[in-house]
Amino acid sequence: MKNLATTLLSLFLLIFSLELSAQERSPSSQNKVDVTFENLTLAPIDYYWVNYQGDKALTNTLEPGKKINWTTYEGHIWKFEQNGHPVAKYVAIGQKNQVFQIRRGSSAPTSQAVNVSFKNDAAVPVDLNWVDFNGKEIKYAELEPGQTLVQPTYVAHLWNFQFDGVVIGSYLASSSPSQSYSISASYISSRKRGWGWLGYIPIVNTFYIAALAADSKPVTAEAVESHPSYQTTVLKAKYVGEDKPGSMMYGGRIVKYLKPEELKQYRLHVQSGKLIKADMSVFDSSVAKEDDPVKRGKAIYVMDKEGRIYASNYPVIGEFHHSSFLAGEPVAAAGEIEVKNGKILYINNESGHYKPEKYLIDQFVDELQRQGYPEAELSQIYSRYRDELKR
Repeated sequence: MKNLATTLLSLFLLIFSLELSAQERSPSSQNKVDVTFENLTLAPIDYYWVNYQGDKALTNTLEPGKKINWTTYEGHIWKFEQNGHPVAKYVAIGQKNQVFQIRRGSSAPTSQAVNVSFKNDAAVPVDLNWVDFNGKEIKYAELEPGQTLVQPTYVAHLWNFQFDGVVIGSYLASSSPSQSYSISASYISSRKRGWGWLGYIPIVNTFYIAALAADSKPVTAEAVESHPSYQTTVLKAKYVGEDKPGSMMYGGRIVKYLKPEELKQYRLHVQSGKLIKADMSVFDSSVAKEDDPVKRGKAIYVMDKEGRIYASNYPVIGEFHHSSFLAGEPVAAAGEIEVKNGKILYINNESGHYKPEKYLIDQFVDELQRQGYPEAELSQIYSRYRDELKR
């Protein structure tokens, strides 16, 4: 029995020691590398250096659209997170003046076809994955070192390069008819040995892969007349039947559910950086009516799963609500919006009928950007929304 306990303890210590050995950490290096980190998403990114012990160090936040310059060292590891979830990893390579961009995490469905020439200049094979409209990666090819592949794609489609399950580069297709992207990486294989709790044990081979960012253009307002498929949330159960005769939800009043032909007049789209109504006039919520003085000047809006946006300046309790637009069907976003002369001043996700989660307003912002609303303005609007949540 004593021998069994000793054996089990030794096995536990061995596993624990191996886990410690396999932990990612930055190696000692004297070769300086200057790198610029750039956040091309619409949300803040937390980033940190993985130090020599494998711990977080130099933790900081990079706001949307911002850049930060760092002097680091070859082989040093940097990691990037949004809301606690990993979104990117950078390992410094022996080239000066690098740029590492963190991009949005999904393709935007568009109809303009383009070709991109992808070349693998790394010393290892890499997987070429298309990132679909829901952020899922789908493998299209494996590129051997030195291999070039001409890939048919569409404007605003996102492609990732992976090695050993880690994204080492990304490319967002632009509207240029001739595009190319080269994945450049260094490959360092080092076999080390070190002291563990049970003595001198081998540490597994470590591979350091790093990629330079793509020289690609931001998404333009071109080719946005296609339909994505966004996640949705359903109407809260207590409101089901509010449109039926005899409903006592609002003291006998019946909530209006729009028919498809009625819905068209509430449609909004982006044109020349502004929100435009179905009749091609500029949308403005300053005339919006609301019993609550705090909410005056704000329209209500919803977005369906295909990215179509609808808004009204005239919500009435017991008569016209968020549920009115899609006749009680699920929505991909819902809330309030303040607009002056087509320019968005404020958005939120306040809807008692749907109680949307935060990720739905992220979808709404993504769709506005996809349709061509200025990214810099969206970043400021989104920041104000986040600041409001903190109060």
